[in-house]
Amino acid sequence: MASREERKKRITQRREKQILDAALLVFSRKGFDKATVPDIARQAGIAVGTIYNYYPGKRDLLIAITNKYIIAPFAEFAANNAGYTDAGFIAAIMENRLSFGLEGLEKFLPLFIEMQRDPELRRRYSEKVLSPVMTMMEKLVASRIEAGAFRDVNPAVVTRAIGGMVIGFMLLYRVEGDRSPIHGIDRKNLADELASLVFQGLVRK
Repeated sequence: MASREERKKRITQRREKQILDAALLVFSRKGFDKATVPDIARQAGIAVGTIYNYYPGKRDLLIAITNKYIIAPFAEFAANNAGYTDAGFIAAIMENRLSFGLEGLEKFLPLFIEMQRDPELRRRYSEKVLSPVMTMMEKLVASRIEAGAFRDVNPAVVTRAIGGMVIGFMLLYRVEGDRSPIHGIDRKNLADELASLVFQGLVRK
């Protein structure tokens, strides 16, 4: 039988999920700037005060959303990466990020746009979300270098090169939509192709 503390924790987690799911939906529909906490409360079917019991304001909601949907899934992947080797490791990272991006980019794009207009929001996003993800990826790359699987390169440069490739790929994919010649290719094959470019380049050897 669950203890009182465990039951309380589950209730808190359910409430947080309810609030964050509603906030993500409202932000994606109205944009971060136009969305209000009362809008989010109505979407969640709860009182405005309940949201403030968990999150002081909209910026805190945004950071919590990105932690939940960006950091947590990648942290889980990072904790279970030991079975990958060489190109398979890079392909796994790309597939992990493509799965998030191709499914969630439509919802998150308005938030990323808003961050470019809000220096404080951008600073907090960089500190709370981007920096932890980059650090995790750098550690993964560094572990492969130490194991002798990768040559001696700068993990920070590799991490940002891979991240830039994936982000640019996702944005272009979204702009092209159904007209894209790669539309319909499954994500694993896309990730494998991108990983082969990282490892083998374009020149025949």
